[in-house]
Amino acid sequence: MERKLRSEELERLTQEQPELKEEISNGILKIRDAVCFVPPQYRYSGAVQYFVEAYNNSKADNLKEAVNSYDTYYFRMQSEANQQKLLAMQQRQEELLQEIEYQQSVMIQQMQWMELDLWLSRW
Repeated sequence: MERKLRSEELERLTQEQPELKEEISNGILKIRDAVCFVPPQYRYSGAVQYFVEAYNNSKADNLKEAVNSYDTYYFRMQSEANQQKLLAMQQRQEELLQEIEYQQSVMIQQMQWMELDLWLSRW
C-alpha cells in the first residue's frame, strides 16, 4: 500500500516537473534584467528582497544606499544572533555551575557522614 502511494506521488511529481521548470524559468526571466545590476555578492533572495523593500518603503533612493542599508541591517542581525548565542552559552554555564555547586554540597555531606561513621566506629 505504502509503495503504491510512493509510486503515485513520484508519478505526479514527474508530471508536474516540466510545469515547475517553466514557472521557474519565467520567474528568472522577469528578474534577470534587474538582478544583473545587483553586485554579485548580494545576488541571493534575502538581499534582493531587502533592496526591493528598501526602495518600496523609501529607505533607499538608489542601489548604493540600498546596499549600505543592507550591510548595516545584516551586521546588526549578525550581532544580535551572536549576542543570543553568547547569552545561551552564559545561561548554560550558570546551569553547569549550579550543578557543580549541588554536587559539591552532596559530596561534602557524604564526607561528613563518613567522618561521623568513622568517629562512631571508634567507640
